[in-house]
Amino acid sequence: MVTDVLRILCDQKECAVECLYNSTVAEALLQPIHNLMRGNAAAPDCSETALIHIADILARIASVEEGLILLLYGENMNSSEEESPTGAHIIAKFSKKLLDEDISIFSGSEMLPVVKGAFISVCRQIYGTCEGLQVLLPYGLHDSIAKAWKKTSLLSERIPTPVEGSDSVSSVSQESPNIVAWEDNLLDDLLNFAATPKGLLLLQRTGAINECVMFMFNQYAKNLQDSGTY
Repeated sequence: MVTDVLRILCDQKECAVECLYNSTVAEALLQPIHNLMRGNAAAPDCSETALIHIADILARIASVEEGLILLLYGENMNSSEEESPTGAHIIAKFSKKLLDEDISIFSGSEMLPVVKGAFISVCRQIYGTCEGLQVLLPYGLHDSIAKAWKKTSLLSERIPTPVEGSDSVSSVSQESPNIVAWEDNLLDDLLNFAATPKGLLLLQRTGAINECVMFMFNQYAKNLQDSGTY
């Protein structure tokens, strides 16, 4: 219910500027992330579903210029990152930990890729701008996403072809689409670095630019086919 209310406010720019784009709201949304990164005893009370909802609202905030500025610099633009890290820094650190599997609390959870994807979506809103990319540059998210993609790509190649009548058919059929979907999501995340000149250079350095171009072409061809104009 709270998430639905926040979504409605986000969709109304004047209301969002007046009610949401302030340090009180940002700190409340980021507190569970703080707890998880600090290993706080209260962290287990934050479920994967709650994190996905939090990421959804943060992505909506970051998609608007006023909200992006809040996440990048906070309300007090003169404060240093060391004394008071802003939302963008916290989100980037948490996303990197998720990608590098440096947070054990949700280890083995089937929803972990969804949580990862949700927070990378927030980062995409940030690193899709020149100013945001500059702030997130020290975290090397392009490298972490590329490593996660390469690992997932190897997993998808190792999934055996299901044999009809085998007990493993159902488990393989469920696992394969999930891994392939996660692989595509990561390629899409990498592709979004091309939104800025500096981001394109970072994408080229990952060595995955050819795969990203092929992914973009396949998506374009699929869209044409679905629309009946292919």
